[in-house]
Amino acid sequence: MGAALAAACDAGTFRVDPATQPAFALVMLGSNVGENKPMPLNGAVQLSFSRYLMPSNVTRQAFVLTAVGGGAVPPPIVAYDPVARTVTIQNPSPGRPWLAQDQIYKLDMNPEQVLAIDGGKLEGPLSLTFRVGPPAIAEYAEPKVNLCTDILPIFTAKCLGSGCHSGSQAAASLVLDTSVGIKVTAVGRVAQGANTGARAAPSAPGKVFGIDMPVVDPGNPSNSWLLYKVVMASLPTTSPTVANYVCTKATTAKAESYTPLAPYSEAPTQAETDVLSNLVLGREMPFPVAKPAVYEELPLTFQEREKVRLWIAQGADVPECGGCGVQLDAGAPDATTDGAPSSDAGTD
Repeated sequence: MGAALAAACDAGTFRVDPATQPAFALVMLGSNVGENKPMPLNGAVQLSFSRYLMPSNVTRQAFVLTAVGGGAVPPPIVAYDPVARTVTIQNPSPGRPWLAQDQIYKLDMNPEQVLAIDGGKLEGPLSLTFRVGPPAIAEYAEPKVNLCTDILPIFTAKCLGSGCHSGSQAAASLVLDTSVGIKVTAVGRVAQGANTGARAAPSAPGKVFGIDMPVVDPGNPSNSWLLYKVVMASLPTTSPTVANYVCTKATTAKAESYTPLAPYSEAPTQAETDVLSNLVLGREMPFPVAKPAVYEELPLTFQEREKVRLWIAQGADVPECGGCGVQLDAGAPDATTDGAPSSDAGTD
């Protein structure tokens, strides 16, 4: 019975051949800079898009930053967030000067390189011009997250139902209920569902999306299968009481909420979700419940998805977290001494 339940956790849905489907246009939804929107001297440029991007194409060659009138521009870090579908162009050396105050800069996006996951293109060359203004109070930086404080409690609450990702019969051999399980079965391991499909010919530009993608690629959330499985699920529309899940070896405060710089849409369109589900094998995570009644049955919220993304982006460090479960009145999580949550962890 346990094996059957685990297998059902990642059972596939009806799929169509992505190669037979027309690719619709990629649209830039907004940016935090522009003609009348200067960038703080210690800030960053962020763009939001209507669709998931081809992660291998999000490079400095696709997003080219130059100084109007000439001048050197240090090659920036270009980072893609598959949760909010944003691209951030930021300081390569935090704490040191990057761009020049009062200088005008131009950001060019190449429509042959900035592509959606199915090859959909921008509707033409796209450029932004902006001025660099005085520094903000604090330099731009994303919230820091910790596996024990921010991530494993989410996995414990939402990924272990029906034995999906715990124990020896875990779905797709992916174990998410302990630090050891995450380190051995997720970090750096190619996802089973990613070992399928045709490969791009050597002469073809870019790569086929998702082929040989790791479950978790440290430092690279846009190349992490786990994150795409999570964002395949619709955002929850209800808010049952959230149980306070903690791990016994959590040593830091919970991460602050994350808000993108650019105007964005938390939820992709249904058409975009359908495109992603045709490219990523199996069901969304966590396995959907027809009528979720408690927090544990809901998909991850936008903030929970962002925490997973930030953990991966910051290196996917896997410290020992101890047992994780619902916070008891005495101040300790309801977990067994071997690090696994107790049988009633997660109930109200």
